[in-house]
Amino acid sequence: MHPRRTLRLAALTAALGACGAPAAEVDRGVSEAMVCGRGPTVEGIDVSQYQSTVDWARVRAAGKRFAIARILHWPTPDAQFDRNWREIRAHGLIRGAYIYFDPRVEVPAQADAVVRAVGRLGPGDLPVTLDIEQPPPGLPPRTRYAAMVRELADRVEAGTGRRPMIYTGRHYWPKHVETTALRDHLLWHPQYTTTQPCPSIADAWRDWGFWQYSSTGRVSGIEGRVDLDRFNGTYQELQQLAGVPTTFDAGAG
Repeated sequence: MHPRRTLRLAALTAALGACGAPAAEVDRGVSEAMVCGRGPTVEGIDVSQYQSTVDWARVRAAGKRFAIARILHWPTPDAQFDRNWREIRAHGLIRGAYIYFDPRVEVPAQADAVVRAVGRLGPGDLPVTLDIEQPPPGLPPRTRYAAMVRELADRVEAGTGRRPMIYTGRHYWPKHVETTALRDHLLWHPQYTTTQPCPSIADAWRDWGFWQYSSTGRVSGIEGRVDLDRFNGTYQELQQLAGVPTTFDAGAG
């Protein structure tokens, strides 16, 4: 996830090509922290306005089964969110949404913007994701940052009806947020590795729900690069996470 990935890449370079600050990470060979998936996985993508107008029929035909779209990076709404949110569902993919959280700004306005954008989540909707990767400077102290993430999570859960997920990396969370109090929120872990078979997640979690494993993917229906993601489980488990009843067909085919 990225505001054009410029913030992420700047901090990546400053920290040996990984993220000493932002969440996106590359392989550091931290084998002792690797957490492998439980078995089958499901492929998907995440998008923002930087993918422009997505041809969702072609994305579906390419084998992607879920897509997560950016709502906003405060204070700017994503120009493609409304269309993506509508079209992902219309083309039979399980859909999700995320906010790139800015901890330098008070929580209520950001939470309210999320709830206005997605409303009460329904069948086929993943929990909203809180993207926690804002790089320095200007970050609050860790205890304050953790309290802000908790407040955001609680407000989003109250407004959408679902406990949100958290997107963050191994080299960001311990340094800037640290708390283990949010480990009951499903983890979406970013790490781009060509040598590790499994991701190395933040110690605050014991497992991961999603893994963003590439920022340079190529998918039919999208011009240019796109983030590639993997769900840790079967398609049926993904449906369960999205509140899909057994009679609902989101197009597993």
